[in-house]
Amino acid sequence: MDNTLSHEDFAGVELRLLRGPIYHDDSLWSDLQQYSAPIARHLAQIGLVLHIDEEDGFAYVGQKDSEDADSLPRLVRRRALNSDVSLLCVVLREEWEKDRSSFDGGERCYRSESDLSSILSVLFPEHTDESKTENRFVGLLQKGKELGLLREATRRGEDGERLFEVMPIIKAMVTPDFVEEFKQALENKKAEKDG
Repeated sequence: MDNTLSHEDFAGVELRLLRGPIYHDDSLWSDLQQYSAPIARHLAQIGLVLHIDEEDGFAYVGQKDSEDADSLPRLVRRRALNSDVSLLCVVLREEWEKDRSSFDGGERCYRSESDLSSILSVLFPEHTDESKTENRFVGLLQKGKELGLLREATRRGEDGERLFEVMPIIKAMVTPDFVEEFKQALENKKAEKDG
């Protein structure tokens, strides 16, 4: 590495990482790979960790997991997710895992709006007011986009239907432990209701 390297050489990549994940198809990906060591060192100075997942092609910044990190304020406030959003997270993680088992690194996980609607509608309690159900579904898709878990694709599916890409960051944000805990909570809730 060149000894004349300055923070300005990689500041743009670092600032972008602080705003959210960078994916392998992003124009900054090659810069990230080139400057990953100095970026990681610089972030460590302020209690942050650079995570790069080469296999699934994404990178993000997280907080250190240590006792020293407890004295630092959180970079991002943790917020409890309502049950609908938690359900969306679990469904998206499972859909991503299904596709992941069949692709060899270069593929992406796409779901049509109707696919997502049918998956989620089975899990929602039935409503007689279809407009409420539709509004709930549209709100969930929007929340998925805001959380960075979904990105609307530029291409369209069959019949011109909107397609959504399930973003690889789902792997880091929705862990298998979270999925299992959520499923167990659903089972417990169902047992209480039935019992």
